[in-house]
Amino acid sequence: MRNIYKAVILATTLALATSCSDDYLDRQPSDSISKTQLLSTPEGAEVALNGVYRNMYKGQNDSHDSFGETAVNIGNDIKGEDLYPASRGHNYFIGDYNWQSRLASYRRPYFVWYYYYGNIANLNEVINATENMNGDQDQIDNVRGQALTLRGYFYFKLVQMYQFTYKGHENAPGVPLYTEPSVAETTPKDRATVQEVYDQVLSDLAEGQKLLKGKTPKHISNVDEHVADGILARVYLVINDWDNAAKYASAARSGFDLLPGSKYSYGFSKGSKSDGWIWGMEVNAEQKTTYNSFFSHMDNTAYNYASLGAQKCMSKVLYDQLGDDDVRKALVVDPNNISDDKPYTEVPYMYNKFVMEEPSTWAADYVLMRAEEMLLIEAEAKAELGQDAAAATLLQELVAQRDASKDVSSLTGDALKQEIDLQRRVELWGEGHRMLDILRKKIGLDRTNSSHDEVLAAVMKTDPEDYRMLLQIPQEEFDANPNIKIQNK
Repeated sequence: MRNIYKAVILATTLALATSCSDDYLDRQPSDSISKTQLLSTPEGAEVALNGVYRNMYKGQNDSHDSFGETAVNIGNDIKGEDLYPASRGHNYFIGDYNWQSRLASYRRPYFVWYYYYGNIANLNEVINATENMNGDQDQIDNVRGQALTLRGYFYFKLVQMYQFTYKGHENAPGVPLYTEPSVAETTPKDRATVQEVYDQVLSDLAEGQKLLKGKTPKHISNVDEHVADGILARVYLVINDWDNAAKYASAARSGFDLLPGSKYSYGFSKGSKSDGWIWGMEVNAEQKTTYNSFFSHMDNTAYNYASLGAQKCMSKVLYDQLGDDDVRKALVVDPNNISDDKPYTEVPYMYNKFVMEEPSTWAADYVLMRAEEMLLIEAEAKAELGQDAAAATLLQELVAQRDASKDVSSLTGDALKQEIDLQRRVELWGEGHRMLDILRKKIGLDRTNSSHDEVLAAVMKTDPEDYRMLLQIPQEEFDANPNIKIQNK
């Protein structure tokens, strides 16, 4: 952990002569934080928060598979069975696909660890500063609420990737917990237990949600009470607290529309409340990261890594379960109807869900949370509670917008749960949930009898808790922190 904090402390020196203007705060987030100059006022703390938000979509290093939150999400999805690359091509995520990049000396564990802990260290500075900050209390509460919500979210993501799911592993080693500002004398910590990490996550989110009540976010990038509710719903889903999962999922999507089926082909590149976006990263042309970006790897139709042999495809197993009237199936290339007339190369099962509206500028937003996900969490939770009628009604609300010829309103029991799982896999394809769901449900990976290339995939089927599902702690961190005693296998 010494390496993390050394980097963060060096990054906190800055020269932002004009950065406190409204124009700067609104359109030019900075990834630098000065404790003395910025964190004495809520306006300055906003600049600090903007730096964290920018880290969530900008390139973290010279590698083009390290661009913040959606890079983590692609890695989590491509490790599963529903999303796969057409070939090795210009595929920076091949190591995630074949499960090799989990090793301590590889990029993925290093990027994930330092991306999250670097942001957490900066958030700790903001949270600490708000305790004695002068200024408008409403603004201070807003800043503190955002910082706590983000810290809870980051720890939640970390513990899911470095240890098996909460249930049955409460006492297993999770990840180190740091909640105070870092100084040169900060003592590196051992891994807290999974239970301790989840306790901290829930504490941060509960306080953050309370402070954000009634606050209006400046941008879709900013977390608000709906985002806090949504993250709480995700956490309660993992710990199998079905009542709270349903409660917070319902609250999170309150006031948000589901994306109409007629608009499903819009490309998921412009976030708006009317399209069901609860949270996303707003990326304009000035803030683009071009090839080191989500759409470079997920938009199969533009000149980028995806179109140059790394097209992202939907599993045949998933595709075959979709009805012919499903609007999502219409965006998948039918292997029996491949066109040679497109300005891009089509391959079987290529899924054109993510398409930039303005490919020449690379201005495209990144989706992080949608109303559809919250509906599916609520439906799953109610089904687990035995409230089949309520769960089926919720599911039908979504299905009616995706396949008008399909009726799921009378499903019950296991059939209902299986349909909820199917709809979750299809609806949230490419949004970063699949590997986390495999871990949460303890079901193991199964890529067999599908369209995966066995040589390219390397790993086709596993036990429910195969150790290779987890990232190892970066070797540099393990060597530098004498208090971490246990490395993942």
